[in-house]
Amino acid sequence: MRHCYIFIGWFVLILFLLTGSVSIAEEVNEKIKQPVEDSIAIRQKTQKDIEKWSEKKSTLETEYDALVENRKRLAMERDHLAKELESTQKRIANLENQIEAMEKISEQLTPFLYGVYEKVVESVDQRLPFLQVERSERLANLKKTLDDPQIVLGEKFRKIMEALFVEAEYGNTVEVFQEKIFLGDEDVLVNVLRLGRISLLFETLDQTTSGYFDLDENQWKALPQSANRDIRIAMEIGSKRRPADVVTLPLGRIGVK
Repeated sequence: MRHCYIFIGWFVLILFLLTGSVSIAEEVNEKIKQPVEDSIAIRQKTQKDIEKWSEKKSTLETEYDALVENRKRLAMERDHLAKELESTQKRIANLENQIEAMEKISEQLTPFLYGVYEKVVESVDQRLPFLQVERSERLANLKKTLDDPQIVLGEKFRKIMEALFVEAEYGNTVEVFQEKIFLGDEDVLVNVLRLGRISLLFETLDQTTSGYFDLDENQWKALPQSANRDIRIAMEIGSKRRPADVVTLPLGRIGVK
């Protein structure tokens, strides 16, 4: 009986010890499991952070490379613009020099053009009076051109040259035209023969009277009837109704007042 109680006691003791060991093991297991799980979680988070940083790093490297290339491009553009600026500054300086030179020329050329204009006016007023309306209108328009500040100097020079060429061309041409002249004390419609800038001859429409313009006395004068034939022949030659021939004409004085 006594041995039976002892056996039961040992059994109870062993059972107690076994039960306590399981409880301790579970407690130890819980204490070990939590740090391991925490460590795993930390490693997973760290790995995600590494992957994110790797992606960010790749993006930043791409952006950096693009910025480097952009910087190179901007540097090239800056150099190009610097050269263009230098070239433009040289052109501006050259244009300023040209403007300054043109202003000096303008200061000298403007009075010269007016001087030429006065010479042309004098030529029209004091020499043979032909095509007076046409020539007077040309001179009036030329004066307006010279006085207009909106017209460039080159255009004024061109107009003066045109007037000079037209007046000079009159000296190389012969023409016949009808015009009213003041003969004696009345206006008479006549045929006028212009021999360049040398002489003006006239013949009445009935061919009974002929004459010339006297530059010294600034008036038309009749000639003896003996001159009618030669002046008539000259009229026909001038109007191309007769081949060229030798005739005697009263040219009068050749010169300028």
